[in-house]
Amino acid sequence: AAGYDVRLGELGGQRLLQRGVGDDRDEDRYFTGWEAWLPELWAALGAPSVPLVREIPTPSYKVTASPGKVDNPPVPDDDIVPPGAAKLKLLTNKLLTPETKDYDRDIRHYEFEIKGTPVSYKTGDSLAVWPRNPVDKAEEFCALMGYDAGQQ
Repeated sequence: AAGYDVRLGELGGQRLLQRGVGDDRDEDRYFTGWEAWLPELWAALGAPSVPLVREIPTPSYKVTASPGKVDNPPVPDDDIVPPGAAKLKLLTNKLLTPETKDYDRDIRHYEFEIKGTPVSYKTGDSLAVWPRNPVDKAEEFCALMGYDAGQQ
């Protein structure tokens, strides 16, 4: 961020306010600096301030439970694919961060097979992952929470 700030100044950029700096090593990550800097940004832009209370947005979907059996759900899991999404085969799943208790991030490199699918990729594209849970873990969770694993 500091390098961009200096370079933009060299190119004639006019500063609206001091650069906000967060610390990724801080307990709140960069949010500590962000929360302090954001009201200054809104004021400098002449935008209305953000409400102090964050309200939970209205859900964009509704979940309806349907009776079924664990081995014969009312809707096969393979049929649950979000609109515009495609199933892809995972080829590589490589952990890039240290596996220590002192490092709480899990950053990975994934590679998917896209040949023969409607999916294309260009540098900068993003990917959303719709994971599946192993059946035994899902059943264990449902039992722990008192849910009927046969419902969907």
